[in-house]
Parts: sequence; C-alpha cells; structure tokens
Amino acid sequence: MQGTTLPSRLWLALYRSLVAVTCSPLGLAAILVGNGIGAVAGLVYWYGGQLRASPWVLWPFIPDSPGSTFWVIPALALVVWRAPGWPLLTAFAAFGVIKYGLWTVVFWALYWAAGGPPHLESLAMTFTHLAMVVEGVVVVGLTRLTLPVA
Repeated sequence: MQGTTLPSRLWLALYRSLVAVTCSPLGLAAILVGNGIGAVAGLVYWYGGQLRASPWVLWPFIPDSPGSTFWVIPALALVVWRAPGWPLLTAFAAFGVIKYGLWTVVFWALYWAAGGPPHLESLAMTFTHLAMVVEGVVVVGLTRLTLPVA
C-alpha cells in the first residue's frame, strides 16, 4: 500500500478533529476562558510570592508558564480572524506553551518516578500543562510562518 500508513492517517484525523473543535465557537470560548483563568491563577498562586519579592521592572520575565498561556489568547484570535502579519506572535505563543507544558509534565513524571507522591496539585498541573502542549501543536498547525525574502 502506497501513501500514508494507517497510524499516520489516524493521527492526522485526530489532529484535524482537534483543529475543528478548537476553531469552533465553543472551543474558542473554552480556550480563551481556560487560558485566562490559568494565566491569572498561575500568576497569583504559583508566582505571587516571587512577584512580591521582585522589583516590578522584572515582572514581565518571571511568570513563564502563565505568560505563555496569556500569549495564546491574542495569537489564536488573530489566527482564527485571519489577521495577516502576525505569524511570529503565533509561533512565539505556540513555542511557549509547548516548551513550558512539556517541561512541567516531564518534571512531575520524574518526581513521581523518584518516589514522590502524586497529589492534587501535581496531577492538576500535569493535566493542564499537557493540554498546553496540545494547544501549542494546534496553534502551530494553524500558523503559516513565512520568512522574508531578500
């Protein structure tokens, strides 16, 4: 049989389904609300103490994961509204959620493998950050990154 194999066709069908759900009005609303809540909760709960102890000029550089989830909101909105000229923003947002999503999932997996107990916080962070990775992959697929030609 020529062409794609069955597993790759299944992955492609799954990916297309994810894109369709993401671009639906309900999917977009869920992502916008979820990312907004996640960004605010991460800032307050996880980074609140560090932000209070740091000079305000450093605040933009401290909340890595909440910051990346925030940037998905305008990036995804621009992709869906087909606004031209913003592929670097969407690439930046997708890279951030994939990077911090994977980092957190791997961290908790290693923690559990070393004998650390799974608790509500670690499980919640693992599932939400895994969703960030999926979200980033979907955003990458919706983005056309073109390089300028000299």
